[in-house]
Order: sequence, then structure tokens, then C-alpha cells
Amino acid sequence: MLPRFMPLAFLPLVLLTGAHAKPPTLDPTYGLPVPHLKAPPKSVGAAQWIWAAATQGDQTVNARGKVTLPAAPRSANSAKLYVTGDDSVKVFVNGRQVVATDSTELGWKQVRAISVGSLLHPGRNLIAAQGVNTGGGGAGILVRLDVDGKTVLGSGKDWRLLESANPPTNWTKAAFDDAHWRSASVVAAVGKGPWGTALTDWPDAGTSSWYLAHLPFRPKQFAAISGQFKGGPDLTKGGPITLLASSTDNAPASLRIDFGQEIAGRLVLQGTAGASVRVTTGESIAELMHGEPALDNSGPYTLTLAGADSVTTPYSAFRYALLTFPSREAVTLTKIECDHKYYPVAYKGSFFCSDPLLTKIWYTGAYTAHLCMQEEIWDAPKRDRGLWGGDLHATGATINNVFADKFLMERSIRMLREEAQKGKPVSQLPVQDINTLPGYTASWFAELADFHRHIGDKAFLKSQHAGILTLLEFQKTQFNSDHLFFNPKNAWDFTDWAPDFIQHTPHTLMATHLFDVQGVHEAVFLLRELGDNANADKYDAWAKTLTDAARRHFVDSATATYGNRLQTNAMAVYSGVATPEQKAAIYAKILKADSPVWKPPVHITSINDFAMTPYYGYYVLQDFGALGKPQDGLDLIRRYWGAMMARGATTTWEMFDPSLPADDARILDLIPYISLSHGWSTGPTSFLSEYVLGVRPTSGGMKTVVITPFLGDLKWAEGDVPAPQGLIHVKATKKGAGQVVLLKLPAGIDAQVGLPGKTVSVNGRPAAISRRAGAITYVHLNKAGVYRLEGH
Repeated sequence: MLPRFMPLAFLPLVLLTGAHAKPPTLDPTYGLPVPHLKAPPKSVGAAQWIWAAATQGDQTVNARGKVTLPAAPRSANSAKLYVTGDDSVKVFVNGRQVVATDSTELGWKQVRAISVGSLLHPGRNLIAAQGVNTGGGGAGILVRLDVDGKTVLGSGKDWRLLESANPPTNWTKAAFDDAHWRSASVVAAVGKGPWGTALTDWPDAGTSSWYLAHLPFRPKQFAAISGQFKGGPDLTKGGPITLLASSTDNAPASLRIDFGQEIAGRLVLQGTAGASVRVTTGESIAELMHGEPALDNSGPYTLTLAGADSVTTPYSAFRYALLTFPSREAVTLTKIECDHKYYPVAYKGSFFCSDPLLTKIWYTGAYTAHLCMQEEIWDAPKRDRGLWGGDLHATGATINNVFADKFLMERSIRMLREEAQKGKPVSQLPVQDINTLPGYTASWFAELADFHRHIGDKAFLKSQHAGILTLLEFQKTQFNSDHLFFNPKNAWDFTDWAPDFIQHTPHTLMATHLFDVQGVHEAVFLLRELGDNANADKYDAWAKTLTDAARRHFVDSATATYGNRLQTNAMAVYSGVATPEQKAAIYAKILKADSPVWKPPVHITSINDFAMTPYYGYYVLQDFGALGKPQDGLDLIRRYWGAMMARGATTTWEMFDPSLPADDARILDLIPYISLSHGWSTGPTSFLSEYVLGVRPTSGGMKTVVITPFLGDLKWAEGDVPAPQGLIHVKATKKGAGQVVLLKLPAGIDAQVGLPGKTVSVNGRPAAISRRAGAITYVHLNKAGVYRLEGH
């Protein structure tokens, strides 16, 4: 039997291809071919982490490795020394110091690669390394020397080692006799031990950067802060610049560089050989000129230019760089660029609408999430450059709707869960919460569920089955006899960077309890996807118990809300704990734009004083969608993220409050401590895809979806949402009091499509109604093709 209506095979294709000008994205990789990257072969035994036999705080070790070369390297650049150390390390080649790393966590993550061909000679050569462990935890030195394309030396048990903060004179030279020194102890192979695969730029598949790509990116502007330019074309076009010290006040030449946008990578310099340059990078001018050491791989670093050989800073993220030349001699720079490091992935999703600001914000969020896709999906490419479960929930939602990435999402989700085990078998209870934060345990369930709905990798989900069950059992240990979360491990019970939500307080206990309810709901969904209905039923009953406990203990009977703060009420709605009556009260008294809770509760003088960060803005936006108030979501995006864009943001900021004037000194003082490219702030991107285009998956791999396009005060909206089966394309246009929707549906997707109205026509013919929800009427579509739908 033929269906009542058939897809419109003859519909003009131009209506369904996103026929717009180039999207308003700053991503320099947008539209580039995605390279096929292969893991390089492992260099077994080439280098190992070494240290003394026993590790302790305030410990210094000195290690020596010898190599005999039959001939000198072919050139200065044909010999590379790869170095890192935890906490820090100085390395010498034949008595000359070539590198000193810092003692931050990022210090050991960032491998230094130094050209040392000019320091090596035929015969015996000595590589010496002095490592310092300033505190507890792991300690190690890792060194590898490659000459003319071959690995000739790696740190290992054959290295000689002396534990001393005051080693003998000349210990860094080959002639020194180290016969009385001990053999080094091997701590771990590359990719193992406490460092895992977190190394950046180690030339081995045992690290986590082989799947990242690189793109040269030139500055947009230069400005002389002191001193003067002399001749030469603009370096933005590739020509040289010569700088001179000031002829009046003898101030050193200083050059500020503007790349025009946030970029992730490292600064690459070429210029006058032997000239010294002090380099600082920053996401803002305020950070760059702060006057103190900047945060997280931003410097300052002192580099020695090497002529045609490039010198580089460690990887970070920045928009600006400041170069200061202490010598009064002229210095010529022949190259200044950023080695932009990025995860190669195609933009599959898209979004355009009649409000250019909303379109811009969608692509700004997408670009921010892309910058966070590095070795893992980090919270930010600058600070903290870490894998955090809470951040991944919001960032992952953006990635699912824009890139539909599988590899890096699975890697990040898996690593978070493995970290909680601390080496124990996954069949046993974990040692700690995800990232040691109770609320981030709920995030892990939620981000895994969101990912599965979009991607549907059943094999990966099966690999997490045991981890889901043991993490649920671990969660159960954190609830008291009243079935309330009580943080028995005294963990960092973080909710948001807002007063009363940073540490263990009644507010954080409530917010974590409510998020845990949603986490258990998501775990139940995953268990049913796995066919484990017995455990799904068991934990579904537990979720109901936790819900009942929350309703008994957390509700303010006078207001029918969950206190008077955004975070607890947002989570009450998001988790489904709030009843319909409570949801109405929360919307009217808390979430509406005129509620006083949107104002910071205290005068903003620190990063802890905001009423809400963009992180919790993600949950508020999701609440507006779930409450059937997407227009409030559009208004919030314009009011909050729009104000961020008005201040010149090229990526979404970690913290923000639109009430502060753009030039307010409080913001300028706080900016050095705030990440200006933060994935948890990209909530508008997923919201616009899910509640304006209206595409939301309801089962694994988007086999079933709900599509409810919403325009509100928009005239039209159009875009793509990626699915494993292909792109779902939606174009909604205002028509009188209603709207017309053109929908392209791939094969293998079962869709419930909802429009405002009492009836819906499909391809000009009345359609059978599958259900109604409020003012929305749904029809059922399950054939591939193009459809024209209109509500009446």
C-alpha cells in the first residue's frame, strides 16, 4: 500500500542546501580537506621516564647519557633533542645548556624540541639532564636524541644518575667520570605511568598528538610599544621587519602582535641569529600587559633567535603576543606566525537565521569547541588545558551538533572513566568521582548518553557497560539514610563559579543531588540501550527514590521553588525533579529575565562573584527548551552572549556578566585569570540546533528523533544537524501566524515532526496526526526524502 503522501522529489534543491554566503566563522580550518592521519610506529625502547630509585619532595637528580656518533650531523637542524621533565628539567649538550622547562603541570606535558646539530661532533657526546621534583606525586626525566632521521639515544636504565642539588663541577661534559654514580631507575615507558599519553609533541605513537594537524597562521597587525621599525614590508604578508631600540630613552624595542582572533598553537619566530627575545602571549591586551607571569604556557619565555631555523614557544592559546628585545642592537625578524594546532574534523552541522547575531554566536561556539578539541577535549586550549567531565557535557553537546565526532569524544569519555578507577579493574568500585568532583560524575552519564543518542556506537557503549554499573554503585555510597547526597568523602563539591556554589555548602549539596538524579536517569537510558533491563529497572527505582527525597527536603513551600538561586532551580527543571506546578513557579520567579536572581549577589571583585557562568547558562537554555519557552532562550542568548560578542569576543568566555560595562576596571583586572576560549560556554550552539532547527534524538544513533522547528521572533532559520545516516536539513519560514518547514530526511530515521497548529499538511495534503502536546501537533515521517510541512 502506498503511503498517504510521498517525499517531494521535485522540490528545488536550492531550498535545501544552505545556499548562503560563507558562514561567519573565524575558524581558519573551515572548509579545508580533512587529512587522513595515521599513528606512527612506536619506537620501542627509544626513551623511558627515569628518576632515582625513590621519589620524594624537594628532590634534585642529575642524569647523564652518552652517545658515540660516527660523523657530525648533516646540518644544525638534522639533530633534534626532545625533552621534558616532571616537575622541571634543565638539559645540556656537551656542557652547553639548551633548554630549561618550568615546573607547572603544563611544563611536563609540553615536550621541547631543540635543534642541536651544531653542538654535536664525531665521537663521544654527552647529554646531561638535571631534574627537580618540587612536591609530591610523580617525578621523571624523558630525553630522546634523533640524528639524521634516526633515534641514537634515549633516557633509560643505562644512564648514570646522582641525587644532589649541588652536582660536581663539569658534570655536564663528556670528560667527567661518572663511574661512581648509580644507574638510573626506569619509572615508566612513554605513554605509561602517571603521565599517560598526555605529552604534546613527543615523536611517538605512545603520545596523544599524532592525530592533530598544523596550519601556519599569520598575524593581522603589529604595533611598536617602544623602539621603532626600520624598513621592510609588513610581516603579515611575509616580509621582514627590523626593530631598533628607542633613540630617546634607551628603552628596548618591544613589538605587540595581534592575530585578530583567538588561535591555538605556538609562536614561531625566525630572525637575527643570537638575538635574545622575551616572549609573552595573551588572550587579551589586559592579560598581555598584566605585568606578572601570565598563566598556562603564556610565558614569559626568553628565546634565542637562530637565523633561518625556527624557535618556538610552548603550545597555548592566544590572540596577542608581546616581543621584547633587551639588546639595543637592531634585530630583524623574517618570520612571525602561529603554528596553529588543531583536530582535523569537518563542519557537518550548520545554522543560519534572520538574526545575524544568533548566526554569529552559533559559529563562535562551534569554533570555540573546535579549539578545545586537542589531545583530548579540553575545557580550554589555554587554561586549564584539561579534561573535565562537567565541561565535556556542554562542549560535547556542541561537538555532537556541529562535528558529530566519534574518535576524540570516545577517547575523552573513556579517559575520564578510567581515571576514576586509579588502576583498579572496572569491575570494582572506582576510587573517586569523575575528576574527584561529585557533580561531574553525573555529567559523565549525561555526556555519554548525549553522545550515544547522536552517534550510536553500540560497541563503545558495550565497552562502558561495567563502568556504568560500578559508577552507579559508587554514587549510592554518597547518599544518607534520608536518600540525600551528603558528600561523605568531603570532595570538592563544585557546582558553578558563583557565591555558595564553589565549595561544600547546602546549595552545592542540593545542586549535586539534583544533577545526580538526572545522571541516574541517563544511566537508565543507556542500560536499556544495552538491553540490560534488569539493572535499568533497579536504578530507575532508585532515581524515583532520590526524586521523592528532593521534593520532600528541597522545596520552599512558600514559593514552590528550589530556593532562590539560579543553579538549584535550573537543575531542578533539568533533572525532571520539579513537578509541573514547580516548573511554572521556577519559570515565573527565577528564570524569567526580570528576576532579581540574574543580578550578581555581591559586588564583582573576583572570579567567584558572578551570578552565573556561561556553563550553567547551558542548563538554563536547555530548561527554556524543555519548558516550551524557546523564545526566552533566544532572548538570553542575545542578552548574555550577545553582550560578550559586543565586547570583541572571538570565542566564548569562561565567565561573564553583561551588567559590567565593557571598560569596567573590574573586568580588566579579572581577565588575566579568565579563559577567553572555554568550551563550557558554547551552550547557544547546541540550543539553536536543538530548539530552533528543533532536531533532538530520542534513541541511539538518531534512529528516532523529534523535530520541532521554532522561530519565535525570527523570520526564518535554516541548517543541518548531522546524523550517522546523513544530514537532517531544516528550513523554517514564517507564513502569517504560522510557519512553513522544508525538511530533508535521510533514510533510516524515524521522525516525529511537530508544528504549531491544530492540523498539519505534508506536501500539500492533510496528514494523520500522531500526537498533540500543548499547541504543537505532530506527524510521523519515516521515509527518506524532502517534505514541505505547514501547520494550520
